[in-house]
Amino acid sequence: MQHSLKHLFLVGFPNCGKTTLFNTLTGLHQKTGNYSGVTVDIFEGKIQGSGGLLINDLPGLYNIFSKEPEAKISLQALLNTKPETGVVIVLDALQLERQLVLATQILDLKLPCIVVLNKVEWAEAQGITVNTDALSKLLGVSVIKYTRNDSHFTLQCLEVIANIKISNVQFNLNCDSQDYKNRVKAHLQKTEITFETSDKRNRIQTARYITATCETRTTKSKRNSLPDKILLHPVLGFLSFFILMGLIFQFVFWFAAWPMSWIENAFAALSTLIYNLPLHSHWTGFWADGLVNGLCGVIMFIPQIAILFGCMAILEESGYMTRAALLMDRLFRPFGLNGKSMIPYISSTACAVPSILATRTISSWRERLISILTLPLVSCSARLPVYTILIELLFLNQNENNLYKGLVLLGIYAFGFFGVLIMAWVLNRFLPAEPKRTVIMELPYYQWPRWKDVVYTIWRKVRVFITEAGLIILCLSVILWYLGSHGPAPDNPANNPVSLESSYLGHAGHAIEPLIKPLGYDWKIGIALISSFAAREVFVGTLSTLYPDANGQGTLTERLAAEKNKTGQMVYTPATCWSLLVFYALALQCMSTLAVVKRETQSWRYPLLQWLTYTLLAYMLSWVTYQVCL
Repeated sequence: MQHSLKHLFLVGFPNCGKTTLFNTLTGLHQKTGNYSGVTVDIFEGKIQGSGGLLINDLPGLYNIFSKEPEAKISLQALLNTKPETGVVIVLDALQLERQLVLATQILDLKLPCIVVLNKVEWAEAQGITVNTDALSKLLGVSVIKYTRNDSHFTLQCLEVIANIKISNVQFNLNCDSQDYKNRVKAHLQKTEITFETSDKRNRIQTARYITATCETRTTKSKRNSLPDKILLHPVLGFLSFFILMGLIFQFVFWFAAWPMSWIENAFAALSTLIYNLPLHSHWTGFWADGLVNGLCGVIMFIPQIAILFGCMAILEESGYMTRAALLMDRLFRPFGLNGKSMIPYISSTACAVPSILATRTISSWRERLISILTLPLVSCSARLPVYTILIELLFLNQNENNLYKGLVLLGIYAFGFFGVLIMAWVLNRFLPAEPKRTVIMELPYYQWPRWKDVVYTIWRKVRVFITEAGLIILCLSVILWYLGSHGPAPDNPANNPVSLESSYLGHAGHAIEPLIKPLGYDWKIGIALISSFAAREVFVGTLSTLYPDANGQGTLTERLAAEKNKTGQMVYTPATCWSLLVFYALALQCMSTLAVVKRETQSWRYPLLQWLTYTLLAYMLSWVTYQVCL
């Protein structure tokens, strides 16, 4: 179906259902758009069956005169529209009166618009019915209903888009459309709010009149009252949060243990097969120790990553994550943060880089800076492979005690979280004060997750891990294999494979061994530490290269447990493992994170200070941990 329009913008309140609608229209085939001046991600996709009609999901906003960054981004996009661009205003049927104020503001911009009434089935379940014909007449544009299971919605939407029009109704009673546009443009260049009291009063009265005319209520709506009494309770809410997180981490270890074991055993068998092939020793080492071990270091952790972020996606889809952010606002305030910081902290369990970008929605520069500087303390998915190996070593002979493994993993994440609070408290004491701001969060209704979206989220996280982190691991594994099997020319004129201790890696490891020996680390662990400063996840790939599976010696965990030093003592003792866990929980070992911090703060001072502070902190607390555990 062809349209005169070429581009659409989705606009609406946070949690009004824009993203769900966007995913329905595009079939989840979206990408992040790069627009001049844009400071948060704007997802772009093509509407299915439209012949190439593009649609963008703009950041949620409550009022176009807000000074919140996401509001200005959306407003900038709306003011820069081309003649072939239209707007889809998404309204939550459960909160029609509140959201009509924003709708009237957008309609007064005199852009081609349609209105999509979302969450209709939930509204009807609460005794709320909206007459879309009457609403359409009052707004002067087409209004269509969207329900999650409506298989014909996209086709219906395209038919309405084909006849999209500009509202013939003027909602601002103080000035004409052009004066209104000029005032909106002037606001975009300022920092103060220019939403005059008279205009606000007029729009609220208009919204109330439209709602009273179009909406019928048969029962009084009760909004999530019983669950929220528990989940938002100052004591029970925090208890519920930590119990829920504990169950998730326990589930990660319990359920992922089988596929991880199968994957590692399969790669071990492949490595053994390669060793038995009649190949030159040089190529045997390359394929078995470099390539196969590198691939194993990538693929074996996919089950845990998929399960962790699948659980997080379910919490997000169900409406719990926003409540967690509101709950944490009470906790964060004394530390110079607010509840909006919770979303970047939660997403930082995937990766710190997009989480740092997500802090752009925090309007206070001071609170945003504290969030940026403390986000690397949250354990990201890159550390999960490291934690898994070390926790497996701690409980190697207690495979049945997966409960302990899950508790240790939860403890490591909690350790990072408390580190965030302590560091935020320190920064809050020294950074210049700013006026306090009120945080507004829209609590979504509880709902069953849309499983298609959950599966897509899992696939997206796994794909990012494979294509970005996995590629780094694989490339560095091959490089490390070469450096670990070749040595300096004077000792090895033919440049043939040599022992690890005589290799380039061996020389580097022995050079830093005196520095790391107080932490319980030998020269091989030192090599893994050096390589992982580029990216933490390389640690496991490095260990796979340093301890190759020659002729079926067992899994990587078993090979590490069997490693002895020159005196015959175990290298990976419990004290060493705990020390490594603390080091990797604190150290900033990610060049990408440092680069994006520099970009967001426009200074090298902050990332360099971050790197130095967290490295020294990791060193000192790892030393203390090793001494205590000896």
